[in-house]
Amino acid sequence: MDWDKLPDWSEAKLQVEKRLSPLGFKESDSSDKVMFKRTEWEHEGLLFTLICERSFYHCRISRAPKSDDRDLIGLLRFLKDDSEFLKPELEEANLSKTFPPDRYVDLFVDHLELIKKHLDGSS
Repeated sequence: MDWDKLPDWSEAKLQVEKRLSPLGFKESDSSDKVMFKRTEWEHEGLLFTLICERSFYHCRISRAPKSDDRDLIGLLRFLKDDSEFLKPELEEANLSKTFPPDRYVDLFVDHLELIKKHLDGSS
């Protein structure tokens, strides 16, 4: 991964939209400030939020209306009971410790059922 070539915000939003829309997710909220950008996609009460803060991407997951939103990586570490989950990949990111947007979508989609069970209180 070339960490110096993360997509700009417009490209990142398009990447996420393209991947989430076949799952039924639609953009539900957005904020576009100079150093902080955020877009939420919602489907059946599940929110996927992509945040770009000073060119670093983060992803948060919650139930709508927003309650107890969680960082995706932290949530997956908790659900898998593995504090080392993705540690080598995040260390490769050097100072940013973040992934590109499409990697967050991959993680979300790959673990969607586990995430839903947890957020619905049935894990």
